[in-house]
Amino acid sequence: MPEYKLMYFPIRGRGQAIRLLMLDQGVEFQESTIAFKEWPTLKATLAFGQCPVFYVDGETLVQSNTILRYLGKQCGLYGSNDLEAAYIDMLNDGVEDAYSRYLKMIYNDYENGKDDYVTKVLPTWLASFEKWLATKADGKAFLMGEKISYVDYNFFQYLDAQQILSSTCLDNLPLIKAYYERMAARPKLSEFLKSETNTKRNVNGNGKQ
Repeated sequence: MPEYKLMYFPIRGRGQAIRLLMLDQGVEFQESTIAFKEWPTLKATLAFGQCPVFYVDGETLVQSNTILRYLGKQCGLYGSNDLEAAYIDMLNDGVEDAYSRYLKMIYNDYENGKDDYVTKVLPTWLASFEKWLATKADGKAFLMGEKISYVDYNFFQYLDAQQILSSTCLDNLPLIKAYYERMAARPKLSEFLKSETNTKRNVNGNGKQ
């Protein structure tokens, strides 16, 4: 397998799903932290001026979902045919849409927009995923059924952030709640989630969560 290195801010953010996937799949990687004061200089050297940054044998990738898809292919987490791969991408696009709404509130309208997000926006997105889960293995496994895929790590990190924002947000969603608990109980994920490395990191760069 290639030599991997993840470079990201000292937060969970958009680096979290990448970390979770590699840790759970036993992929060896190095991680280095970008100090916020160093970011303007590094930003100027990157495609689209974005991070996380992911190095594959020294080659540079940015865009978190591109990195997830790459790792999905490398780790056999991209379905067994083109249609399954398309469904996985569809689900990940749904997670991205939901996560983008969350980040918009966190960074642009936390004080005034949190209540509306928690009571109106978030339940709508979660209900869609609850309905989807019911169609796959009776909601007792992963987003695509019996086999885990790269989108499960992205969805899990999204759910983790939402529960920090609103600890009761899954109470009326039995399939998603059970799904979250299953993912969190996976041995390598459980160990990491409880680690000081993870618990000391803020969810978002502005400290709001």
